[in-house]
Amino acid sequence: MNKRLVRPTLVWLIILVILPLPLIWLLNAGLTDSFHNLLIYDLGLFAYTYWLTIVYLSTRPKWLERWLGLPKMYLVHGLLGVCALALALLHSQLSFSMQRWVVLTGWLALYLAIGGVFYAAFFLSGWLVDYSPRAAKLKKRLQRPFNHRVSLWLHRLNFVAIALIWFHVHLIPRLYQLTGFIILFDCYTLVAYCWQHFVATDLAKNKGRVIGNRPLSPRVQEVT
Repeated sequence: MNKRLVRPTLVWLIILVILPLPLIWLLNAGLTDSFHNLLIYDLGLFAYTYWLTIVYLSTRPKWLERWLGLPKMYLVHGLLGVCALALALLHSQLSFSMQRWVVLTGWLALYLAIGGVFYAAFFLSGWLVDYSPRAAKLKKRLQRPFNHRVSLWLHRLNFVAIALIWFHVHLIPRLYQLTGFIILFDCYTLVAYCWQHFVATDLAKNKGRVIGNRPLSPRVQEVT
């Protein structure tokens, strides 16, 4: 089979199915509830795992960049964010809780996720501006107040959303009593945080120096 098809398919299979599977299995094996309620919990876990994967992809791991290619890696990053948001919306609409802090942390995380996805789609990608002249003009006007540095800091609100989801899960007594599930859930979160905070920071220190920057066409720039 053509490696251009096999490699993206394998990456999607690992991200969409294999990574969330241990958490899903531990939750469904340890929690006694109806199929409907377990499915609602599973939707939230899928979304959370995808968000953690987005954190890893945002560090641009070199091995994946070489193996998959940077454009496809960015595509996976963007589509995964949309997919996680869709699952989180389903989870929020179908679930119900009487506990105030559980509801509050869940909704705050959802609002941050919605804002983050739409902000990234407009300012940090060409999904809208490349196909809508009006959107491109609006982005050009807003580029000064919303420069790249500000955009990156606003995009990092995803970390706040992840922290809120972590508290959201730990505030649910029935889930917190599942020791194996909670340990694995914390391990997933800790690995994503440590990679972003320590490994990615060290990799970012290896910076180059720009000695050439010239336009080859209206949409292609050559940088040396």
